[in-house]
Amino acid sequence: MGAKRESDGARAFTCWVALWQSGSAADPMCTRPPYNSGMHRITKLGGYVIGIGAGAAAVVWLVKDRLLGPETVPTRPEDASASRVAPGPPSPPSVSDDDLSEVKGIGPVYRARLEQAGFTTFSALALATTAEIASAAEIPTDKAADWIRQAGGLPAI
Repeated sequence: MGAKRESDGARAFTCWVALWQSGSAADPMCTRPPYNSGMHRITKLGGYVIGIGAGAAAVVWLVKDRLLGPETVPTRPEDASASRVAPGPPSPPSVSDDDLSEVKGIGPVYRARLEQAGFTTFSALALATTAEIASAAEIPTDKAADWIRQAGGLPAI
């Protein structure tokens, strides 16, 4: 039969006595902790599992764009009741149209939006409601009210 292995508790006691008597642990068995093969296997297996999981997560993170496709930016939903046409370059005013850019706050972009909505003269702008101007030019109603007030005081061409 093989040699009987000393239990961890008995070996620890023996090492403690040797240390107490001599002042040093001369026995090499006393200088290293007891070997627990079951715990060693579990720790080693846990390390493998964590390593494989981390590697898989890294690969997924690196190829996520290919798996999911390009990221889309959400757009605001268009109002179905207001049919909007994308404003193009501002058209030159015709002979009968007023220059709406004379109203303070109306530049080329707002002018194009108003013209696309049918507001081409100072009188048309002055007779419109604030809600109509605000929705046509996509501005707050207080700004639309200011434009209407200014257009009422300008002479028509």
